[in-house]
Parts: sequence; structure tokens; C-alpha cells
Amino acid sequence: RRFRVYVTGAVKFPGVYECNSTTRVSEVILKAGGFANEDEDLNRWQRPKKKVEFPPGIASHRRIIVSHIDGGIDTADVLIFEQAGDLRYNYKLTDGDRIFVPLREEDVNLYGIFGGVRNPGYFEYSPRDSLKDLIGLAHGLSIDAETAKAELVRFNEDDRTTSKTVIALGDILTGKSPDIHLLPDDRIYIRTVKYYHEKQQVLIIGEVMFPGFYAIEHDSTYLTEIIEKAGGFTKLSSLTEAVMTRYISNDTKDREFERLKQIPVADMSDLEYEYFKIKSREDPGRVSVDFKDLFSNNKEGDIILRDGDIIYIPRRSEVVVVSGEVANPGMLSYHPQYNYLDYIKLAGGYSFRADKRKARIIKGVTGEWKKTNRKTKIDPGDVILVPEKQKIKYWTVIKDVVSFLGSTATVYLVIREATK
Repeated sequence: RRFRVYVTGAVKFPGVYECNSTTRVSEVILKAGGFANEDEDLNRWQRPKKKVEFPPGIASHRRIIVSHIDGGIDTADVLIFEQAGDLRYNYKLTDGDRIFVPLREEDVNLYGIFGGVRNPGYFEYSPRDSLKDLIGLAHGLSIDAETAKAELVRFNEDDRTTSKTVIALGDILTGKSPDIHLLPDDRIYIRTVKYYHEKQQVLIIGEVMFPGFYAIEHDSTYLTEIIEKAGGFTKLSSLTEAVMTRYISNDTKDREFERLKQIPVADMSDLEYEYFKIKSREDPGRVSVDFKDLFSNNKEGDIILRDGDIIYIPRRSEVVVVSGEVANPGMLSYHPQYNYLDYIKLAGGYSFRADKRKARIIKGVTGEWKKTNRKTKIDPGDVILVPEKQKIKYWTVIKDVVSFLGSTATVYLVIREATK
């Protein structure tokens, strides 16, 4: 049997709708276009947007008045059905029912729950609700919730100050203590367990037997342990070029370096510029570890791993790069016994434009610039840089000398005249 009901108030399309004996309040509101919402183009219902934790829209979902033809009145609650699947107050309709959806208060007559729940925030208040009902609206406790106790914050009779009460949450949930009836604008705070099921892992890339992700324990897993788990190094690994990097949070960033990056070099002091150059050459997040020394049974340099660390073990490059003013710049095969002059000789020797005194060795692992020296060890991946001689601008030099001599002669004449 079909019949008609009337839907009015804060819905998108108030009017008369056909229903049957199984139709519930939520269904006929949906037929009427749903609740009037702040986000919709309905000027008569619009309000300024509030904080995100407040309920959306401005229509009441919990104080819906259902007037029956016999004079009886029920207060329907669609929110508890939508959020918790509770049908108790999502009534079935009868012939001639009149449904009125009122506006709710904007930011009072709410209550909230925060912390260890799946859907924290404020919800429209209902005088029928208890603590368990509010937890149901928040989709239940999160797995990391501290269930032993919670805090209830409630307004005092002066409607301005609040009182805080510690409640035995676990006893209430298990039925050992009675449920708590809640009042308008109550707030519940449930703590969460710190480091609950914290998942920590590192990534090993490159020349190990089994590269990939590995689980670590907080403050107790060392670099040597995780390399052993990965099966150790392959025969092609280069420990001299191995690198370990760590995530840098905003809290640990070098604020002075970040500041200097924002200003022109010309505005820096000499000391600031030197600091800027040094920091610019550093590899952000790089952890100082000598893999070759560490895995030669020197455990003093072992490193405790942190979540998100990345360990990169490259394949031996077996090359040294000679760049700049040589006859044949490029990559050359690595020879352990060679010094920088041997590699320059292999590259065809210096060109006529080479500035031999300013030649530098750039270490492949650290990026450190070193002065050339026969005793400086050359490692695979290093770069030997031979810069070009700076051209002397003779005309500029002559002008400066003439200008200086002229100034000196002028000073001499002034002093001579003054002493006569």
C-alpha cells in the first residue's frame, strides 16, 4: 500500500512524497534531495563556513520532528543511523505523516570526541545520547586508543568555565561501570598509545646479495647487522663510494643555510659566503660513515639505523675522470698505484692553457676539493680538474699602473709645494 507524506524545513526540495509501510525517515529525506547544505546554492540556508571539525551543513539530523495524523509526535535521529547504523530512531512512516527538518545551532549544542577514535570531531547533540553513543558516532575507538581512562570536559553552571573529570573508559565499555549521560557541548578526550605498532624500516640499494627493505628495531639495529641480513656485499661492490642518507625534517634543517639561500651573494659577508660555499657542497642528509673502515672489523664506527634510512652500495666505477685543460679529457681506467700526475699523463698531459698550480682533486664520495699532491690517494670515481689559466688583460694593467703613477706624482707635488 502506498501513501503520501509531507516533507518540510531544511531540505533541498520540500514537498509531498509517496511512501510505503517500509519507508523510513532517512529515505524520504533523500527523496526530497537530502538535507540543505552550506555547500549548495540555497541562499536562505547558507551560513559562513566554519572549522572543518564541525558538522557539515546547517540542517539538524537529530531533531527531525515527525507528526502523525493521530496527533502523536516522534523525534527522529538520522545521524546515528548514518554514522553508527542504529535504526532505533530512524522511524518507519505512516499515512499522512508530516516531517519537519529544523535548523541546528551553528556552533553550540554540539558535543565532541577527540584522540583515539576513528572519526574524531564535533557532532550534533541529542539529549538521548550517552558516552557509548558518541563513540559509535565516531566509528568506534582506534586500535591505538588508551582504553583505561579518558577525560570529560563539561561546562559549569555559569556556562563559561569548565570542569575536567577523569572517567574509567575501560570499565564503562566492558559494563563494569554504568554508561555516562552526556550534556550539550561536552567534550571527550581519549589518549593514544605512543609508538603503537610503529613500523620502522630501511632500504638497501645496490651491490648487496639481497637488496630491498628491511625491518629495524627502534634504537637497537646497527648498520653492520642489516648488511649481514642482506647477505653481505657482492664482489662488484665499492665500499669507498658507499653512501648512507637520512631524512631531514624541517626541525633539523640548517636555518642559517636556508636564510643565506634567500639573499644575493653580493649581500653576504665574507664569513657568510664561506659558510654558504661549504654547505652548498654538502650532501643533505648524508650520514658520516666510512664503510671500508667499518667492514674491516672496526666496529667503533657502527651506526644505529633510523626509520627511512637509505643505504646505497654502488658498483665499482673503476674509472677516474680527468677534466679540463689536458690533451684528452675524459674517463680513465683506475689504477690503485697511480697518483694524479700519472692520470694526467695518461690523458695526454697538460694543454698549453693549463694552470698547473690550481689543479684540484675532487673526491667522488664526499665532493671534497683537495690540492694536488703526489701523496694524495686517488680513488675510483674521483675527478682531477685542471683549470684554464686566467688571461692577463695587459691594457687594464697598463691603465692601472699609469693611474697609480699619476696619483703618486700628484701627491709628491702637493707635499713638495707644502714644504717650501
